[in-house]
Amino acid sequence: LALVSLAGPMLTAYASSQHHHHHLSSRMTRNRRNLCLPRKPSASPEAVAVSTEHSQVEPTPVQASVSSSLDSVPSSTDQPDVASSSYNTLTPSISSLYIPNGIKAGVAGGDAYTILQNHIGWWYDWSANPHKPGNPIAVPMLWGTGKVDSTDAKRLADFKKLSSSSSSSQRPQFVLGYEEPDCTSGGGSSGVSVEQGVREWENLMGPLKRKGTKIGSPSMCKQADETWLKEFSKKISTAW
Repeated sequence: LALVSLAGPMLTAYASSQHHHHHLSSRMTRNRRNLCLPRKPSASPEAVAVSTEHSQVEPTPVQASVSSSLDSVPSSTDQPDVASSSYNTLTPSISSLYIPNGIKAGVAGGDAYTILQNHIGWWYDWSANPHKPGNPIAVPMLWGTGKVDSTDAKRLADFKKLSSSSSSSQRPQFVLGYEEPDCTSGGGSSGVSVEQGVREWENLMGPLKRKGTKIGSPSMCKQADETWLKEFSKKISTAW
């Protein structure tokens, strides 16, 4: 929805400036689904500013904050469709250090991986050693503290091996934190106390971060009441 609402006014502005309302409108109708496909951000390290000189629509705060330009939009109707050919130039660049493969979209579990692998940058399966062939980056997870069941215990043991490995080839680019530690264990939640969480986090996430791995925060179960995360963040010295 964000992509469509952001691109709509800019494409309308282009149509007004070129006086090709009907032709562009028909191409937009055919290619509307293209706006929802994940795209790589522009290779330029700087963001470009949205031009609204041809549009009568007031820019929203989101549009006003995006740096982009319509200069790169094709001026000829013989050029490839606007949605697919110029979208990258309208997208603000975000540091690739924090976006696997330059694509923010990712999937959990991997069930749809074979279908989506050309459109995602990363994926995870709640384990410390996810593995599938292809370009998307597999992201390990410190799921819990090994106390829920045998699966949790194995995940913790595997993550300890990952954290203590001295091999640079085995060092993950990204890792994720605990899975719903603020809810009672069972039903997909790790049920980790703040004290337990801090101990394992410092022992396992600390070494990885010092080696250059990017750390993802724990994932909360109760999004409206994140008291667990607030207390946890005050007690750790290894920030995500």
